[in-house]
Amino acid sequence: IMRFCQSFMDELYRYLGPDQ
Repeated sequence: IMRFCQSFMDELYRYLGPDQ
């Protein structure tokens, strides 16, 4: 579950990362 959470958070961060 940790790997999934990290992967999901990483993708989400990268998706709305450059936005901020």
